[in-house]
Amino acid sequence: MAHILGLLDLASPSRVTRQPGGSNAVFRIDLSDGSSVNLKTYDELRGKSPEREARAAGLLQDAGVNATRYLLVDESRNRLPYRFALVSHLSGQTIDELRHIEPMGLDALYRQMGVLLREIHGIALPRYGAIDEGPEGHRTNSAFVSAFAASSLEQFEKAGGNIELAARLRAAVRDQLEIAAHSSGAVLAHNDFHPGNVIADCANGSWHISGLIDFGNAIAADPLFDLAKALFCTEHMAPGAGTKMLDGYGPIDHPDPKRTLWLYTLLHRVSMWAWLRHTGAIASSQHNILIDDLEAMLAEISN
Repeated sequence: MAHILGLLDLASPSRVTRQPGGSNAVFRIDLSDGSSVNLKTYDELRGKSPEREARAAGLLQDAGVNATRYLLVDESRNRLPYRFALVSHLSGQTIDELRHIEPMGLDALYRQMGVLLREIHGIALPRYGAIDEGPEGHRTNSAFVSAFAASSLEQFEKAGGNIELAARLRAAVRDQLEIAAHSSGAVLAHNDFHPGNVIADCANGSWHISGLIDFGNAIAADPLFDLAKALFCTEHMAPGAGTKMLDGYGPIDHPDPKRTLWLYTLLHRVSMWAWLRHTGAIASSQHNILIDDLEAMLAEISN
């Protein structure tokens, strides 16, 4: 590890500690000069790219958003037996960690999350889809959402999802898809914005957001596409927090935000179920509440 730190003229390591949470292992490296950096590792199962994460972090940094800075990215597996990135260490704790320490009094932080998400959505991008530079991507939100829906439902079936349910989901998406034509434009979407990826620190007796981490899912999308996933994931982790986050996010300039959030939430739940099956978090014979949620959403529009 010392030789990697030396590439950046950093001090020698004094302690290495694995950080809690995260789909890939992240290690805090305390240095002999009192500073710290993090080592992020990347496996092949999840297909996340440190280069893409670094690009997303750069866009945030350029916009003045306090987020992890990527100091070194290496996908060669020559220095370490896995792909990795050396990144800045943000002081504080994730809001999800705070939720277990101080379960009361976090409403202000949830509202700050909404403010932060709105700030991120101020970063305009030229096309919908991957944030990598180049011609790839969709010119319209409708094209992007159609492709996302088709891919998500295909993965749902491949992962063992009920065929009859998949057919009903397809029909529902087809009936609601026209709403995707209404879009304010492609913006940077964190696509994994929830209390586990937002860092907070305490100053003068009050907690405030100090930074944002984990950009492995970042894409260019309609703001409501990202907002829907943020609300979905945040409500799952901290019931009731989504309402506070929405308060902080502020007014939504859209002709039918409720219907749009419904469609995007449906697609995110389909995609999440397929992803959790892919990673083994949901066993093949295991029933998951996401299926109940999808059934409930379909019942909403059939009444």
